[in-house]
Amino acid sequence: MAIPSTGSARRAWLAFGLVLLACLGAVGAIRVLRAERSHPSTPTQRDLQLRDGLPVETAPVVRTHIETSLRLFGIVRGTRQAEVVSAVPNVLERLHVAVGDRVAAGQVVASMREVPLTPLGFQLEPLAAQDRTLQAELARIQTLHAQGAVTDSELDRLRAQAEATRAQKRAAEAAVHVVSPIAGTVTRIDFQPGDMVPNDRPLLQVADLTTVGVDLLVEAGDVAALAEAMPVTVTTAALPGRSFPGTVTERSLGALPGLGQYRVRVQVPNPDLALLPGFPAEVTARGGSGVPRLVVPRRALVTGDGSSAVWVVGPGDRAVRKTVVPQETDGVRVAVDGDLREGDRVVTLGAADVQVEGQPLLLIQPG
Repeated sequence: MAIPSTGSARRAWLAFGLVLLACLGAVGAIRVLRAERSHPSTPTQRDLQLRDGLPVETAPVVRTHIETSLRLFGIVRGTRQAEVVSAVPNVLERLHVAVGDRVAAGQVVASMREVPLTPLGFQLEPLAAQDRTLQAELARIQTLHAQGAVTDSELDRLRAQAEATRAQKRAAEAAVHVVSPIAGTVTRIDFQPGDMVPNDRPLLQVADLTTVGVDLLVEAGDVAALAEAMPVTVTTAALPGRSFPGTVTERSLGALPGLGQYRVRVQVPNPDLALLPGFPAEVTARGGSGVPRLVVPRRALVTGDGSSAVWVVGPGDRAVRKTVVPQETDGVRVAVDGDLREGDRVVTLGAADVQVEGQPLLLIQPG
């Protein structure tokens, strides 16, 4: 009988091992399959809600009179303001104003260092002296020109020289003397004497505060109650005991992307300049049409894509989506226009969890 070589034996054992592994893998797969058949995967909470019903609370649609009563919060802003910048990068030598000071248009608010030339390469005082000399000479030549003693070309040449010198003087003045472009109140100063001031950042801010604004971010369910020209009352913790009448002047047409809120601006007369930009503001809005309307609880509203809707309990206790347009609100209830009827039941608690039209609802009584 032939004895197998060592190499043949190794190959035989390797083949045997591979067959054994294949058999064990097959047995494992059969066991897993049997386990999956005997123990199906546990359904998710969403699967159960779609099958058995989403637990929700509901409330009836009623027809009643409702008055708007809203408290909203925002920040006082200047309605017209200017960022004052240096004409060229330079060192701030002196501030002539402080925060809260009133300034006139064209008033010098800061002086920059002149060492010994301005950053434009001009010396201000020599230019100012040359400008005065040329203006006096120009007046004399104009008189002689009127008498026929000076030619047109001589007058034109002197006038061009005087205009160029004045332009250089103004540029040098702008590099040294920083002026406010508008009349108003200094609301912010960003640099102090000795600082290097770049020409691409504001040195200070001036705002016309005779009228200020309050910017509000308003939920979709409340924004319709704030009609343009609606009167409101503004108060601030910065001025205890004082209130200011205001008016709704702007309302964005659509919700802000990613927020679902609307931007509303209120305008407030500020004759004594008491309201300053940055003050926290509370805006109170009251009013109403005086006409009975369909009213639903405020928490029944669901919003998205710039529209509002409610989920109505339909036949078989299934969810039916109804688009509505919110109107007056008192913060708890909201009047709506839409395809609703008095007595319809709308989902309140759980409205935001309804997933799809026709979803089964499990109606529960409020606790």
